[in-house]
Amino acid sequence: RILLAHNGRTALDIAQREEPDLLLLDLRMPELDGIGVLEQVRQDPRLREMAVIVITATGLGEQIAQFAGEMVITLPHPLAAGEWLHILGSVTAALQPVPGTVAETLPAHSRALPG
Repeated sequence: RILLAHNGRTALDIAQREEPDLLLLDLRMPELDGIGVLEQVRQDPRLREMAVIVITATGLGEQIAQFAGEMVITLPHPLAAGEWLHILGSVTAALQPVPGTVAETLPAHSRALPG
């Protein structure tokens, strides 16, 4: 199931209400930017382990990943549709139940992602 938000405030509300497995954020969103959403997600005990993909055209991907921790993958913007499908497939496969914790398994998968 895919849930869509047109701004950061709505994205945060949906994340808090629905507790999705994966959050896809653009850094430049109206009302609350991607960093603001990410900060609040990481402060929420129910959401802090959630996998997050951050899309950025700013070149700040590495800094964002360092700030946000292991559960964040940053991607350049724009990406071709085929690249999106490959990346989302890799991430969702990593989110399937596996032995150990997500924190132990997702970083190994995320290093294998292109970009």
